[in-house]
Amino acid sequence: MGMLAVEWLSRLGVGELVVVDPDRVEPTNLTRLPGARSLDAMSILTNADFPEWMRTLGRKLSTHKVNVAKRIARQAGQGTKVSAHAVDARDQGAAEALASCDYIVLAADSAVARHLANIISHQYLIPMIQVGVKVPVDDAGKVGSVFAVWRPVTPDSGCLRCAELIDRSKLAVEADPNEQQRRAADYGTGQPAPSVISLNAIAVSHAITRVLFALTGLNEDLGPSHVRVYPRQQVQRAVSPRKDPACPVCGDRGLIALGDLVPLPLPRP
Repeated sequence: MGMLAVEWLSRLGVGELVVVDPDRVEPTNLTRLPGARSLDAMSILTNADFPEWMRTLGRKLSTHKVNVAKRIARQAGQGTKVSAHAVDARDQGAAEALASCDYIVLAADSAVARHLANIISHQYLIPMIQVGVKVPVDDAGKVGSVFAVWRPVTPDSGCLRCAELIDRSKLAVEADPNEQQRRAADYGTGQPAPSVISLNAIAVSHAITRVLFALTGLNEDLGPSHVRVYPRQQVQRAVSPRKDPACPVCGDRGLIALGDLVPLPLPRP
């Protein structure tokens, strides 16, 4: 989803984008990364039939996603500058760059990234919109109610924590120093995520349009509703966000507008 957002914002003429993503292009994610090529994934070296040393070399030579983002912005031809951070969102430089933004588009499955972006949004009074897609599958393999969602977040409308969109158990797993454990946490099963690029496009299109209207003053008091689209049923539903007065992020004694007075929850050097 993030790559779609980069392309559309670049073509809309946004002057500068801050892109944060520690991952590289892989054969398993090529199907959902616009602008990425087989060469970026080093597919010629990462075939499952090849020896491990060759696959390891291929992974090391593969392209960082943020570099694909820079290429997409350059090809858009509107002069968009990309500040690329091929690191975890908890990196000091990346977090500071996010805190300097005018708007945050959150397209992350990581609980750590959601947690940090949620705090930055409120602590620095930066409007944010979170996008996502859900494809539920039961134990028998039956696909349930597929949906795409976009969720505006502002300091006065409640936060992702209040909406129960930050999984604390997943947050703990992602803090584990074991890389394999962290990668398995990405989608809960350790398996590659399915290709849902058309569903991603539904969420990102609405989100970027909302950003466009917000930055140009064209929003017509749309409110902070979280909107879900169910493509299989051709239904759209709006859900009012929640705000807990006792929330440590957006509550009465939370982090709203504290800026640099409170340190961000980053790992110690």
